[in-house]
Formats: sequence, structure tokens, C-alpha cells
Amino acid sequence: MDASAPRQRSAETKKRRTRNALLEAALTLFAERGWHGTRVEDVAKAAGVSTATAYNHFRTKQSLIGYAYSPLLKDLIEAADQAIKNRYPPIAAIREHILDLSLLARTHRDLTLCLIAAMQEQSQKTGSTITESDDVRRLAPLSEPLVRLISYGQDFGAVRPDPSAADTGVYHTSALLFRVLSRPHESAEDTAAVTLSQLLPALVSESDQPEWSPEDDLSLILKRLTGVADAPGAPAEDRRRLANHPLTKDYLEAGFRLLVHACEPGDREGKGGGSPSSSMFFDFLTAERIIEETAKGSERDVAEDSFHDRWLDRDAYVSDVLAYSLWIKNWLPHTVAADKARAVIANATDLADAAHEACYQDQVAGLHNPALRLAFIAAVIAEHHPELKESLSAVYQSTQEKWIPIYRQIFLRHSLRLRPDVSIRDIADIFTALSDGFILRMHSDSAGRFIDHDRRSTMLGKAIMAVVLGSVAEGEGEDLESAFRQLTSAR
Repeated sequence: MDASAPRQRSAETKKRRTRNALLEAALTLFAERGWHGTRVEDVAKAAGVSTATAYNHFRTKQSLIGYAYSPLLKDLIEAADQAIKNRYPPIAAIREHILDLSLLARTHRDLTLCLIAAMQEQSQKTGSTITESDDVRRLAPLSEPLVRLISYGQDFGAVRPDPSAADTGVYHTSALLFRVLSRPHESAEDTAAVTLSQLLPALVSESDQPEWSPEDDLSLILKRLTGVADAPGAPAEDRRRLANHPLTKDYLEAGFRLLVHACEPGDREGKGGGSPSSSMFFDFLTAERIIEETAKGSERDVAEDSFHDRWLDRDAYVSDVLAYSLWIKNWLPHTVAADKARAVIANATDLADAAHEACYQDQVAGLHNPALRLAFIAAVIAEHHPELKESLSAVYQSTQEKWIPIYRQIFLRHSLRLRPDVSIRDIADIFTALSDGFILRMHSDSAGRFIDHDRRSTMLGKAIMAVVLGSVAEGEGEDLESAFRQLTSAR
């Protein structure tokens, strides 16, 4: 073992702590005294180091505030990148970003004012060209996420190609920031609403087609349809027409009803074995049984021919009915739950109480959502069904895209700063896994310790608070692993 390694780690730790102390002091002093009332010397004194040490870490006062503000902007940049990567509807992503930016600027209004002043000074000194890596405009690119989202929308075909994404993004970001600074008592929601009322008409016209969603077009999720829609050279419109035909939905609804009944406690008659390739969990879903169930609730002509016009065999149907169940019966309730949680938390005076209430609603909804039980079963067999695995992945991704803005806005509203190695997406993944895990456990464990209906509290609420406590940076803003090592080595 290298004998110098411990000394090197100690030196790196000291350097990191010094840098973090300077950034913490800068955040406090800039917010309290403003841009012109704060000197690098003041920041160094508050951090307990010399002015020379401060300049060793940060070359200029402008770069100091750039590095201090950058972590606040990190989640907004990451959100834009993820929306583009995952092909999220552009206008929805732009709406979320405008609200996020408004919340960020209003929550840190004094610091944002300092950042803008620093950017103006930098432009006066060096012009519009950015050449240095520590240029404040590069470190905290306020307009960059909106520019990227508009450009993505143009490539997607949902946003007009003119004017340019850069011009539109910079202009409306500046307009939002000016409104935040000139109207100190306006709410973030009102600022976002005014900005969007000016921005959206510049991006899309009233005659433009609305963005698609799975509930509007089932051809997006039904991958195993056969017949004319699958014939070589068949136009996409033929596939959409068959996927969205009322009888197709009747067949899918019938399968969903049978699956829900099969997942309920009690009689399991009719379910046999089989190999994974023949959907062993769904042997009871014969064409005859599906047609019989469909005829009970359909006003249309139900026959074996019309069923096989859509699905070649039972395996193909099972794959599509599960995809339908995951999207329409599971994903849509998640969007409703997300909107309810947003309302509960936005109007809360006590975040702990709001967290318990939101988690309680989430767990109750999950327990009574039969499609979620199907999702658990689908996860088990997905390895043998590529289309199903794709649907599961897409559903989780789309669910996350509904929750991530809510989590990000909570952290912004309450000035909670994540540790440098923890992102909002990490938080969303952990929360989703916890939620699903507790629901799965409650389905298989009759013990009542996971949910208290009288107090409207859940074990999920406790777990989420513990995750937040561990993920929020305080003081020196250490990364999670360093903080954990420090905690455990001190005992």
C-alpha cells in the first residue's frame, strides 16, 4: 500500500472543505449584501481563510458567484437533457422548465440579482465571446435549458422553426428574470403563467396539432397487432385506425377485467402451467374466454375472426393487453396522483405533514389500483417478452417525468440543496422504488405497520424523510459517501 495515500486523501479533503467553505460564505454574503457590497476579501474572512487562498480557488469574483450559483441550476439543466433524451413532449417540458426557473429565481432572488450583475460586468470586460472555462456565463447558463428545449421542439416538429431557438430562449429567459426582479411580491406560479402566455404563442399556433399521448393513440403502445396494419408497406394510418378502433379497445378492456379478477384473492380455477414463452401466468386467457368476456360489455360484433384480425395468437394479445393495462390503467392514475400531490404540497404550511399526506394518498391509490398488481407480474415475465419490457421501461420513465418536476419544485421552494453526487432523478428513482416496494410488501404481508389509516401516515413517509435528510447538503456540502464515512468513522 502507498504510504503517501492517506496524506494525499487528507490534503484533498482539506482542499475540498476550504472550497466548500468559500462557496457557502459566498452564497450567504452575496444574498445579504448584494453584488457590489461583497468583496472576495469578505468571503475569505467569513470562510476563515486568507484572500490569497480564496483567489487560488476562484480566479475572479465573477467566477466565484458562478461556481456558487451553478449547483442551483444543475437540476434544471439535467431536467432539460433528460426530457430531450427520453423524447418527452416538448411543450410539456417547456412548461415545467419555466415554472422551475421562476421558482429558482424567486427562491434565490437576491442571489440571482447578483448573478445577473456579474454577467453584465463580464460582458463589459470580455464582450459576448466566452473563452474561459470559469466565465460566469458558462458556469451558470440561465437561458441554456430553454434554448435546448426549444431546439428539441423544433426537431420534434412541435415548435415553429423560426425564430431561432437561441433568440427565443434568451429573450424569454431574460423577460422572466426581469419580471422576478421587478415584481418582488409576485408568486412564482404567476410569473411562470405570464411568461408562458407570451412564450407559447411564439412557439406554436392555435392550429398546430396537440402533442400526442398514449391515451389518444393506442398504436403507440400496441406492438403486436397483426393483419392489414402489419402488412408490408401498409401505411401508418392503417395501423392507427386498427389500434384505435372501438372493438380493439373492447377486447383490451375485456382482457383487463379478466386479469384484474385473476389477481384478486380467492378462486384461481382455470389457470394452469406452461412455459414462459407461452405466457405461463396467463394460460387462462384463451381466445374463447376473451371473446366471451368482450361480448358481455360490447355493443359491436364480437367474433373469433375479428379477434384474429388483430392478434395472431394469445401471446401477442397478452403482450398488448399488458401494455394497455400498464399505460392506460396504471400510468394515467399516476398522473392524477402526481397532480394531487402537487396541490397538497404547494398549499402546505408544514412540509412534514404534507409529505405524510401525499405518501398516504400514494399508497392508498396504489393498493387499490389493480393495474399496479399486473405491473408487478409483468416485471417477472418481462425478460421473455421484449415488447413488454419496453412498455414497462417506458411507463416507469413517463411516470418519473411526472414526478421529477414536483420533487424539483419542492426542493426549490424550501431552499433545499442536494449533495453534489445526488440528483433529483436519483431522488425520483429512490422514491418510486420505495413506493412500489411498500405496496408490494403490503399485498403480501397482512401486518398493519406500513400504513396507519387513522393518522393518515405511512412507512413510505418515514422512508422518504430519511432519504431527504441524508441527501440534503448542509454546511460544507459534502458528497454522500464522504458524509457517510465521516459519520461512521467518528463512532
